[in-house]
Amino acid sequence: MENHLGELKSFKDYKGKVLLVDFWFQGCQPCLEEMKYFPVLLKKDHNDLAIMSISIDPKAATKKLLEQKPKPWDFL
Repeated sequence: MENHLGELKSFKDYKGKVLLVDFWFQGCQPCLEEMKYFPVLLKKDHNDLAIMSISIDPKAATKKLLEQKPKPWDFL
Protein backbone atom coordinates (compact mmCIF):
# COMPACT_ATOMS: atom_id res chain seq x y z
CA MET A 1 0.00 0.00 0.00
CA GLU A 2 1.07 3.59 -0.52
CA ASN A 3 1.78 5.73 2.53
CA HIS A 4 1.11 9.44 2.98
CA LEU A 5 4.51 10.27 1.46
CA GLY A 6 3.84 8.28 -1.71
CA GLU A 7 6.15 5.42 -0.70
CA LEU A 8 5.05 1.81 -1.16
CA LYS A 9 4.95 -0.05 2.14
CA SER A 10 4.37 -3.70 3.00
CA PHE A 11 4.60 -5.79 6.12
CA LYS A 12 8.12 -6.82 5.06
CA ASP A 13 9.28 -3.24 5.73
CA TYR A 14 8.60 -3.76 9.42
CA LYS A 15 10.39 -7.10 9.82
CA GLY A 16 11.93 -7.48 13.28
CA LYS A 17 9.63 -4.91 14.87
CA VAL A 18 6.38 -5.11 16.74
CA LEU A 19 3.85 -3.60 14.37
CA LEU A 20 0.83 -1.81 15.75
CA VAL A 21 -1.77 -1.76 12.97
CA ASP A 22 -4.24 1.03 13.63
CA PHE A 23 -7.52 1.14 11.68
CA TRP A 24 -9.20 4.53 11.85
CA PHE A 25 -11.25 7.16 10.03
CA GLN A 26 -11.64 10.89 10.60
CA GLY A 27 -15.19 10.60 11.94
CA CYS A 28 -14.03 8.32 14.77
CA GLN A 29 -13.19 10.59 17.69
CA PRO A 30 -11.83 7.73 19.88
CA CYS A 31 -9.51 6.77 17.00
CA LEU A 32 -8.10 10.29 16.86
CA GLU A 33 -7.81 10.47 20.66
CA GLU A 34 -5.76 7.28 20.90
CA MET A 35 -3.29 8.60 18.31
CA LYS A 36 -2.15 11.12 20.91
CA TYR A 37 -0.43 8.26 22.74
CA PHE A 38 1.41 6.84 19.73
CA PRO A 39 4.36 9.30 19.90
CA VAL A 40 4.90 8.31 23.54
CA LEU A 41 4.94 4.63 22.58
CA LEU A 42 7.34 5.28 19.71
CA LYS A 43 9.65 7.31 21.92
CA LYS A 44 9.70 4.57 24.54
CA ASP A 45 10.24 1.68 22.10
CA HIS A 46 11.59 3.44 19.01
CA ASN A 47 13.84 0.54 17.99
CA ASP A 48 11.27 -2.23 18.48
CA LEU A 49 7.93 -0.64 17.56
CA ALA A 50 6.43 0.60 14.32
CA ILE A 51 2.94 1.95 13.69
CA MET A 52 0.89 1.64 10.51
CA SER A 53 -2.35 3.66 10.51
CA ILE A 54 -4.80 2.51 7.84
CA SER A 55 -7.79 4.62 6.89
CA ILE A 56 -10.66 4.42 4.43
CA ASP A 57 -10.68 8.22 4.12
CA PRO A 58 -9.69 9.84 0.82
CA LYS A 59 -5.95 10.54 0.56
CA ALA A 60 -6.59 14.29 0.33
CA ALA A 61 -8.45 14.28 3.66
CA THR A 62 -5.67 12.37 5.39
CA LYS A 63 -3.05 14.65 3.88
CA LYS A 64 -4.93 17.70 5.18
CA LEU A 65 -5.12 16.19 8.67
CA LEU A 66 -1.38 15.44 8.67
CA GLU A 67 -0.54 18.97 7.50
CA GLN A 68 -2.34 20.28 10.59
CA LYS A 69 -0.85 17.71 12.98
CA PRO A 70 2.17 15.82 11.55
CA LYS A 71 2.69 12.29 12.84
CA PRO A 72 5.97 10.32 12.96
CA TRP A 73 4.54 7.05 11.57
CA ASP A 74 3.08 5.65 8.34
CA PHE A 75 -0.45 6.46 7.20
CA LEU A 76 -1.82 4.25 4.45
